[in-house]
Amino acid sequence: LENIGAYTVKNIEVYEGQSNKAKLTHDVAAPKLLTMDVKLKKEYNMGWIINGQGGYGTGDRYIAKVFASWFNATTRLSFVGNANNLNDNRTPGRNDTWTPEKMPNGKKEYRMAGFNYNHENADGNLSANGSLTFRQTVNNVLTTTARTNFLPGGDTYDNSFSGNHNRETSVSTGHSFYHTVKDAFTYGGDLYGSYNHSKNSGSALSGTFDEEQEGITAEILDAIYSDGSDERLAHILNRAKTRSDGWSHNLSGNIQPYFSYKLPKTSDRLSINLTAGYDSRKEELWRDYQINYGANQEPADIRRQYIDNTPNHTLRLGGGIRYSAQPGDFYLSLGYDFLFKDQVKDSYMYALDRLEDMGVYGVVPAGYLGTLDPANSYTSRTIENRHSINPMAMFNKTFNDAWLTVRLQPEINLVHRHFDYWRNNRSYKLSTNNATLTISSIWTGMIECQFNKSGEGRGTRYRNSVRYSYRIEPKLPELADMVDVINDADPLNIYLGNPDLKVQTRHNHLFRWSYTPASHTFSNIFYLGYIHTDRNLTRGYTYDTSTGVRYNRMYNVSGNDRAAVTNELSWQFGAAKQFTLSSSTDASLGHSTDMIGINMQEP
Repeated sequence: LENIGAYTVKNIEVYEGQSNKAKLTHDVAAPKLLTMDVKLKKEYNMGWIINGQGGYGTGDRYIAKVFASWFNATTRLSFVGNANNLNDNRTPGRNDTWTPEKMPNGKKEYRMAGFNYNHENADGNLSANGSLTFRQTVNNVLTTTARTNFLPGGDTYDNSFSGNHNRETSVSTGHSFYHTVKDAFTYGGDLYGSYNHSKNSGSALSGTFDEEQEGITAEILDAIYSDGSDERLAHILNRAKTRSDGWSHNLSGNIQPYFSYKLPKTSDRLSINLTAGYDSRKEELWRDYQINYGANQEPADIRRQYIDNTPNHTLRLGGGIRYSAQPGDFYLSLGYDFLFKDQVKDSYMYALDRLEDMGVYGVVPAGYLGTLDPANSYTSRTIENRHSINPMAMFNKTFNDAWLTVRLQPEINLVHRHFDYWRNNRSYKLSTNNATLTISSIWTGMIECQFNKSGEGRGTRYRNSVRYSYRIEPKLPELADMVDVINDADPLNIYLGNPDLKVQTRHNHLFRWSYTPASHTFSNIFYLGYIHTDRNLTRGYTYDTSTGVRYNRMYNVSGNDRAAVTNELSWQFGAAKQFTLSSSTDASLGHSTDMIGINMQEP
């Protein structure tokens, strides 16, 4: 819009509409979107828009962006490119502002090129769009952390210094096609695919003390056992030097056909959707640990690990059927969905420090297969069958100058999961059955009333709008966290299983009131929200005060809640409405609970 001359515009319409996909699939329950339709004059309804940006600055900083688009009345083709080392990953051609708080950590180099197409015929019954995008990021992050562990018997203090280098390259594509024949039969679907390759390297230096250390630096911590003061050595609990490197590549694809049929002489509609997807991942990791405890300058633990996380792949097959009807002011539908998921995930860790000669870091030595660490290696297979019943009822009614909407959309899930797990020369089998009730979207389980109408047709507006919505979100625990095993690959962070984990349930309440007078020069929106979580899944730990070792485990803990109030105001004034005053005010109160224990006591 910033590149279109005003003389090319015929007229502009603004109204509450739906996305192209929602319209073509006749999804009445899809949320309304505020839509601006900019219609060009016929003689200007085809052309090119091209712009570019380039810059170079101190510190070898650079930026280069390009945006090009060809369009006519039904089709748009676009190309975008972006290369910079300014932590700027915005897509060229979009009207957004530079927001430092959303910048990634570290110094980031970013390169991106993409091609997009969009086609919608003049009748509006055929839509096709898609994209092909290449991205590459190189990120360097330096992190310094000072942490206090508040303990009843005396606090401890962690100081850590780490550096990480990450290079990631990805190619992704997505396509969507929908066609409606005589407003009765709709067919189409979505296709997605991606490939990602990443390479990481990092090192860290950390130390834990029973007294706060002033002026501690990475250099001081590195030389603490060779050139450290007696005072620092008297208070040190542990010092760890670690190094980690690795690479991975991921390949994924998904196809989702869709079919819909409108029954003759009715508004009833029957729709069927299918899905098939496959993900594959290969990963290799290297880790070195050197741990000192107390003032002893001889390392208590030296480890070199080579980890092969292969095979790792997931197959997904599913589908669903839905029947919908519109009797009077009601919209009713009933759907059934099924998903089958088969995931194989293996990890083999080789303790190379058991060899007489560990060889060169990053190169697999001869005879490494004999160093397999069964306690920290595993093979696993998870089979999941999920049945979902999705009823939906929506009521819309106009009363003189008021509009009432009531919608309830629960989702009943029956989930069976079977987990085969081998670790430390022992086989574990775990099966769970869960029945959950979900209200899956914030726009469901909702009642809304709008009143004081002004205008007619697409220009209809209501001065007051009141809405209340309620959402339930269950979360199943990971089966791997429920296996009673010990993972001590990281000597300072040991992980334990918890077979007693339960389903987490989060309750979300939201009240919204908005007011806009007929002049539309003033608006005020007020939000009141409350979130409460039962049996929150959290990773707690027991802390060993003598060594600084943490024994981590997943737990269920209740008591997490949060209340928030927001008010947004906007006012245009002046003879030509040339002034705008706006404000946003927020207040929130949260209570968080966690699980922490001391010296192997139950947390």
